[in-house]
Amino acid sequence: MKIRFQKLKVLSLMLTAGLTCAPALAQQTYTATASTQAVIVKPISIQKTTDLSFGRLATIAGTTSISAINGDRSADINPMLVTALGTEEATTPSRATFTVSGEPNLTYAISAPETTITLENSTKPSESLILTLTGVHVLSTNLTGTPAGVSTGTLSSTGTDTLGIGGRLTLENDTPSGIYANAEGIALTVNYN
Repeated sequence: MKIRFQKLKVLSLMLTAGLTCAPALAQQTYTATASTQAVIVKPISIQKTTDLSFGRLATIAGTTSISAINGDRSADINPMLVTALGTEEATTPSRATFTVSGEPNLTYAISAPETTITLENSTKPSESLILTLTGVHVLSTNLTGTPAGVSTGTLSSTGTDTLGIGGRLTLENDTPSGIYANAEGIALTVNYN
């Protein structure tokens, strides 16, 4: 019996040693690698090129407009347009233009101002005119729409684009003479899409 017990003891020790010394059944593992990168682009910027100017206007009841596309000035009553240049500011009619610069061929979003701006008489601040912004023209897409309606552009292969803004003024027969301006101006904001 003693031999049998010893055999069991030896068998038990062998099993214990075998289990602890036996190699573990290895599971097969797989590895996947993701690459990492960052693409840095030029920051987008916008600069005013020209101001929106209606030039000289005669105090005649009527409406005059500046085209957002090409800066042409028109009026519903022709005598209100004065072509003689003077020494005061705002004598040459022009649309407002902005140059957008950044990474070539990228698209960008445009945030335009409200559609009306108050212009105050520089010598009689209580007198004002309401400027209605009639359009924003995006050269790259050749689209013109209301300031709120045009929302994107595409930078050229050289990384630039041009925006034009037009507007409309309505005068009354008794509109006081003077230079009418807005201190805040027309602010456009651009961001990459």
